Amino acid sequence: MEIIFEPTSDAGGLLDLHVALASSFGLTSTTAPGSPFLRDVVAQVESLLVTPSNLGLGEVEVSILPPEHDRVEDGDETRLACRTWSRPGPHGTSVNVFIVDDLVYTSGHAGGAPGPPGIFSTAASCIVAERIGNGRNTGILVAHEIGHFLGLRHTTELDGTSDPIDDTPVCPGQTDVRDCPDYRNLMFPRFPLSTDLVLTPSQIAVIRNNPLLYE
Repeated sequence: MEIIFEPTSDAGGLLDLHVALASSFGLTSTTAPGSPFLRDVVAQVESLLVTPSNLGLGEVEVSILPPEHDRVEDGDETRLACRTWSRPGPHGTSVNVFIVDDLVYTSGHAGGAPGPPGIFSTAASCIVAERIGNGRNTGILVAHEIGHFLGLRHTTELDGTSDPIDDTPVCPGQTDVRDCPDYRNLMFPRFPLSTDLVLTPSQIAVIRNNPLLYE
């Protein structure tokens, strides 16, 4: 395991990550930190979630998952990976992000909204996301899932229910997805793979109040 970024000292709070990659990506714990794929993933998390929330990336660690987790078939396998491979990180606050080659039953799975803060080796102690082509697209998905882990729900669920935050737009029923007013919110359930997704002030407030952040 290796630290690939050092903390940003002037931020309003720091977020540590432990990113574990599928062995099928052909990377090692030595080569992964400098890989364009991982750099692009982390860059999107920083651009879409960390910087808009006036936070900084703390220490980002990287490791490689065993081959049996290259393909994750169902929620039971996801929960097993979380229990087995989640790590607290240097401050006991790391968000564990596992990127696999194929997450069969969905694209991303967060342990909760929010996930359990500072509690590791449980079925809910990580995020599992599948690789979507390149690091840019995968990073957008990972930013969305970290948003869940830090306490955010989908702005409008596919069944029409909405989150409890009062400044997030709500998509009316029978609206085409691209016409939804929250289509370009990072937490829309069918968000586009775009680098200009946004968060509202109240969503940012939820993120900033999460106990996983530290000074």
